[in-house]
Amino acid sequence: MVNQKHLETTHQKKVRFDVFKTINYKIKIFSCFIYTFAYENNLRNLIMKHIAFFILFSIIGIYFISCDNTNDSPEPENQIPNPDFEKWVLENEFDKPESWNTSSFSLYNMVTFNTVFKDSLTFFSGNYSSRLETKGQIINSELVKVVGLITLGNFDINIATKKAHISGGIPFQSKPISLTGYYKYNAVGDDNCFMDIALTKLNNQKKQDTIAHGRFSSGSVSDWTSFELNLQYFSEDIPDSLNIVFLSSDTSIFEAGSTLWIDNLSLTYN
Repeated sequence: MVNQKHLETTHQKKVRFDVFKTINYKIKIFSCFIYTFAYENNLRNLIMKHIAFFILFSIIGIYFISCDNTNDSPEPENQIPNPDFEKWVLENEFDKPESWNTSSFSLYNMVTFNTVFKDSLTFFSGNYSSRLETKGQIINSELVKVVGLITLGNFDINIATKKAHISGGIPFQSKPISLTGYYKYNAVGDDNCFMDIALTKLNNQKKQDTIAHGRFSSGSVSDWTSFELNLQYFSEDIPDSLNIVFLSSDTSIFEAGSTLWIDNLSLTYN
């Protein structure tokens, strides 16, 4: 059964605001996880033969803090680039939908999480859909989980700070009323998928104000089903950026094996 979930919006300085006065918002998209592993390098020119890594990835949220919108697209300016996921590119040995970024990553070729796939067997229309999977690996006796994620913004992992976040978006100057599309979802346990859209604008303090926002979550759906994220507007300003995020797991449950399929996205207007 499809259900809506309310997640609190927050200012970047973590000062709590009423949702109608929000400036920025943050959601937790990964559970914290800790793991250690050792890497032995046999090259003689290295002084250190054994290099140990201790990594804590606390993926703490979605931040619209950047005006560096570089995901250009030939799609109409008032629509979503590659909305039907028919165009794919190979990047760092991972398939990714053109104009989108994903949570797939490899760490020094020692640990690899492939979380987003071009699915030619399960699609609503055309030839492909985007399949997002929450993955888990046992590393040094610890279960490490990574959510399947696609975004129009940038997904970055910072080893030094041991955190990752989503920022930016694509240039966009229209005011749609909703995001629509089709999805299927195979949840493990009580997991839920999550969808999010935000329109933002750079203010005089060089920070992104949230102009409009919508989000949606759902449990298992065995057949292709339409969804709609209605945008709630907090300002009459024209936005300058758009970001859309899809997650294969809930922000708190996070079960390995949960799988989300997405296809045929569209923005609707009055």
